Amino acid sequence: MMSAARSCSRRAALVAVLASALQHFKPSEPFLLPYLVRSLGVSEDEIGARVFPVYSYAAFGAMLALPAADAAARAAGAGYKSLLVVCAASRLGTRALLIFGASDVRLMQIMQVMYGISEATNVVTLCYLYRVLPVRAFADATAATGAAGAVSYVIAAELGQLMIGGGRSDNNESGGKADATHYLPLFWVSFAAVAAGLVLTLLLPGDAERSAAEDVALAGTPLGEQRVPAGTMVDAGQVRAGCDSQHGVRPPLPARLRALYSPTRVRLLSLWWALALAVLGVAENFSTNMLCAVDAGTCETQSGHLTAVARIGTAVCSLAAARLAVPRLEKSTSAIVAVLLGGLFAMGSLLLASGAANGVLEFACAYVGTLGVSHALQTCVFSLSAVAASGVGDYIALFSINTAAALGVGAALTAVLEGSLALSARGLYSALGACCVVLAVGTAVPAAWWGRRRRSQGFVALDEVECGGIESGATEDPADEAAASELMSAHGSLAESP
Repeated sequence: MMSAARSCSRRAALVAVLASALQHFKPSEPFLLPYLVRSLGVSEDEIGARVFPVYSYAAFGAMLALPAADAAARAAGAGYKSLLVVCAASRLGTRALLIFGASDVRLMQIMQVMYGISEATNVVTLCYLYRVLPVRAFADATAATGAAGAVSYVIAAELGQLMIGGGRSDNNESGGKADATHYLPLFWVSFAAVAAGLVLTLLLPGDAERSAAEDVALAGTPLGEQRVPAGTMVDAGQVRAGCDSQHGVRPPLPARLRALYSPTRVRLLSLWWALALAVLGVAENFSTNMLCAVDAGTCETQSGHLTAVARIGTAVCSLAAARLAVPRLEKSTSAIVAVLLGGLFAMGSLLLASGAANGVLEFACAYVGTLGVSHALQTCVFSLSAVAASGVGDYIALFSINTAAALGVGAALTAVLEGSLALSARGLYSALGACCVVLAVGTAVPAAWWGRRRRSQGFVALDEVECGGIESGATEDPADEAAASELMSAHGSLAESP
C-alpha cells in the first residue's frame, strides 16, 4: 500500500511539472500586444484601457471564488484535480479566442476573463501537490513546477523570436490588419502546447479517490496526527478545527477562517505574502518601462533577454530555497520572521538600486536579484503556509485569500504611485524599494520583542497534541495547560456525541 501511494505521488509530481511546462510554452506571448493592435485596428493605449484591465478583475474574482469552488467540488465527490481541469480548459479557451476572435474587442475582454480564471492554476496546483505528496516533498515539487514553467516560458519566447524573424513584420509596415497573420503561427504553437497541457492535467491522479490509509502512507504519520513537523507552534483552536474535520464535523466558513488565521505563524506568512507579492507584481509590470528609462535605445531589443535571464534566475533560486531553506525553517517561527524581514530588506535595497541604475547591466543585475530573492522566499512561504494550515485543511482558502489580497494591494500601489502621484518608472521603483526597507527595519524591533514573548501567548506544541487528547504532562506553561484542557474537553464531548 505504501509503495503504491508513493508511486502515485511521484507520478502526480512528474505530470504536474510537465503540465506546467506545456501550459507556459507560449511563443506568442511576447507578441501579444502588436498582434492585438493589428487585429483590432486600435491603439495600444485603447487596448490597455479596454482589454487588459479586465484580467485584473477576473483574477481577483477567481481567487475569491476558489473556496466556494472547492466546496462545490467536495460536494460532488471531486478534488483539486477537477479545479485544475477547469483552469486548464479556461487557458485553452483563451488561446482559441486569440486565434478566432481577435478582431472583436468584446471577445478579447472575454478572453481576459478566461485568462484571469486560468491564473488560479497556480493556487490550485499548490493545493493539489500538498494533497497528494508527502510534506517533505511538497517544497521540492512546488519549486520544480514553478521552475519548469519559467524555463518553458524562456524557451518559448526565444523560439517565438526566431519564428517571427526578430519581431519585424514584412506584410505591412504601416501596422494594418494584414500584419496580424504574420503572428498566427506563434499562436497556433501556443494553442497546441496548452492543449497538450490540458491532456496531461486530465492524466493527473485523482486526489479525491485516495483512501485514508493511502493518506497515511503518503504523510508518513499515524492516523489522527497532523501533517506538521514536531515542535511547530500552533493555536489550540486550529488543532480543534482540524480534529473536528477528521471526525466529520465541518464548521461554517467564518469559524474555519478564524481557526485558519489564528496561529501567529499563519498571520505572519500571510502578511508577507500579500505585501511582498504585490510589490513584486508591480515591479515586474513596469520592468520594461524601467529598462527604457535606463536606456531607451536598447529597451525593445533587450527586454526579452532580460525576461529570459530573470526567469531562469527565479527558477534556480526557487529550487535552492526548497532544498536548503524550507527544512531549516519549519521548526522555528523566529527564524521565519528573521528570514522574511531580511528578504524584505534585501528586496527593498535591490529595488532602490534598480531605480538608481545608470546602465542596462546595472539594472539587470539588481532586477534579477530582486526577483531571485522574492521567488526564493515565495517558495518558503508557500510551503510553510501549507504546513501551518494543515491542522484545519482549508489551505485552498488560505492560498486564494492571500493571493487575492496581493492582487488588491498591487492594484492599490499602482493606482497611488502611477495614477495619483504620477511617478516615473525610476520613481516607482525607488518608492517601492523605500517602502520595503522602511517596513523591514520598522518591524525588526517589535518582531524581536514578540519573539521573546510568543511562548506565553497560549500556544501549544503540535507534537504534544493529538485529536484524541493531550499527552499527560506534555505542557508546562499555565496557558498551554488551559489550552490542553479545552482541547480535551472539546474532543471528549465530541467523541460522546452520536
